[in-house]
Amino acid sequence: MNNIIGVDADGVILNFLHQWEVAAKSALRRTISMQSGAYDLSERYQLTEKECTKVWNKFHNDNHWRMIPEIPGAAEAIKKLIGFGYEPHVITAIPQHLLFDRIFNFHKIGMPQLKVHCVSHNKQPKLEELSPFVYFDDNPAHIEEAYNVNIPHRVIIPAPGHQHTSHFATHVAINLANAVNHLIDTNVLMDLKRAPLLKRNAKL
Repeated sequence: MNNIIGVDADGVILNFLHQWEVAAKSALRRTISMQSGAYDLSERYQLTEKECTKVWNKFHNDNHWRMIPEIPGAAEAIKKLIGFGYEPHVITAIPQHLLFDRIFNFHKIGMPQLKVHCVSHNKQPKLEELSPFVYFDDNPAHIEEAYNVNIPHRVIIPAPGHQHTSHFATHVAINLANAVNHLIDTNVLMDLKRAPLLKRNAKL
């Protein structure tokens, strides 16, 4: 069994929307709230192009990439995967120059050291290269990309405001902690560190 696990960052490990709203409040001097489940942030918050640009400038200039809070339970879920003998790889759709900020952010929230891959908005080439046993994402487009390269288990964690999931997903969960626990309970994920011992005992 392949021990590589693929995990998205924003919306799965990190609460990106919360931090973007913090930056927006500072940039626009008002509180914004979600108006739709659109992935485009200007549509989601009903902002003009000028307002959206202003928020992004604030987000970049004030190092908000380093401040994004953990989605509750995500760090423990990653630690559980590592404890079971899996190798989590974060596949995140951000520019390569933000790699250090992302790693800094993970360290800040107490995440173990992870392999982080910054890719374009198309994750399919990296998914094909890594070929993880399980992939977790909140975006249906990336779940479809995982399907296209035959990732066996594709878990969608629907983004806030999204009622739909993806017919390319094999599992649906409310958050990463819930997803990992479910896959363990249903024996999709097993304790790989114990597996060799169990096999030896079975032969005795």
